[in-house]
Amino acid sequence: MRAGSGRIVSAPDAGFTTQDFAMAVPVQLLIFLSYTLAAAATPFALHFGLGGIDPNVAAMSGGLVWIAGVLLHEVAVRFRQQSHLTDEITLQRAAYDRVMGELDGARASLKLVQDALEAAAAKRNRVAQKEIRQVVDEVRVLKALVDQLASRRGAAAGWRGPAGRDLPAAISNRPAPPVARDMDDAQILDTVRDGLKADRVDLYLQPVVELPQRKRRFFECFSRIRTEDGEMITPAQYVAIAEREGLISAIDNMLLFRCVQLVRKTRQRRFNLGFFCNISRHTLADPDFFSEFVQFMANNQELADSLIFEFAQPDLDAIEESVAFELDRLAGYGFRYSLDRVDGVELDPADLAARNIGFVKIGAAAMIDALHRGGLNPRALKMRLEAHNIALIVDKVESEPDLIELLDFEIEYGQGYLFGEPRLGREP
Repeated sequence: MRAGSGRIVSAPDAGFTTQDFAMAVPVQLLIFLSYTLAAAATPFALHFGLGGIDPNVAAMSGGLVWIAGVLLHEVAVRFRQQSHLTDEITLQRAAYDRVMGELDGARASLKLVQDALEAAAAKRNRVAQKEIRQVVDEVRVLKALVDQLASRRGAAAGWRGPAGRDLPAAISNRPAPPVARDMDDAQILDTVRDGLKADRVDLYLQPVVELPQRKRRFFECFSRIRTEDGEMITPAQYVAIAEREGLISAIDNMLLFRCVQLVRKTRQRRFNLGFFCNISRHTLADPDFFSEFVQFMANNQELADSLIFEFAQPDLDAIEESVAFELDRLAGYGFRYSLDRVDGVELDPADLAARNIGFVKIGAAAMIDALHRGGLNPRALKMRLEAHNIALIVDKVESEPDLIELLDFEIEYGQGYLFGEPRLGREP
């Protein structure tokens, strides 16, 4: 209902209004008086004006005139009411159609909101499922590490595994702790075991720079083990002993797993960096663990742009067919490989590309020695590798003179203590 300007209607411009009624009453009264007067005048006109028609007949004629007037008046009134009713119905239908249109629009808007809410809920569910899957995958890999340690002599007692703290995602400004000296094999073994128990296996990062600007483009990941006194022992000190005691595989695999966690956290902070993570011969020799790890990486394919797995050339040459299959599968997910500890400068880029190698690291001393002996053109080697989408990195660059000599041949990437020593990682 709407009230305004003296009108009471159920829809805009609809119905018989109060003004209409106010105007209709005098008109109807006037019409009534008109045909009543006509009916009253008819007997006189018939009796006196037409030459003496019988008074009864004249009176009856007047009555018929009045009845005819009443009937015509009734017909006219009902016709007008019918017209008003038809107009009212038309307006009501128009109002109904308009309301239904608005209702349909509201339903459509509600459907859009409902679809948006369902899409948001589905997205949240997908994200939650992905996070759950990542946690499950990490637990599975950690379980494999625990099983490895438990199966190694002397390693199971009291080992708790990683403490679950956040892993580093950038180079720390703190200087590295001093290297522990004058330790015999028994002390080093105790340090390794205690380091595993107390989660003192740290991740160190060394930059790989773009030349000649020396802009950091990648980091290579290394492991160091801290002593209880805060010093550290390096791989050169503990690798042989850990291998003999059956601990090295678990240490290497833990480092590999932490590299993956580091890359994930770095990507969350939108750092555009790449990380070289070494896969040792011990990991390659453990097909069960490596298969689990490949499946783990299959569920983390978004890390492929930031994570490069690195192999020593002798280790890669000695892999079994089953491991080669897993490496092909891992490369199929978009992950790239780097070849380290190259034993010579005579390389077959086509063969390397077929094995999904994207980076080759050659020591600065080996490059310069071959150059001086006339057996190497670094620029030609670089071009041959780049023709197969393989980048050349000269590592172990220790002095400015060596760097200047290499820059003459447009070497693109360099690594070594000249550009930065391995530093303890931390979150940015």
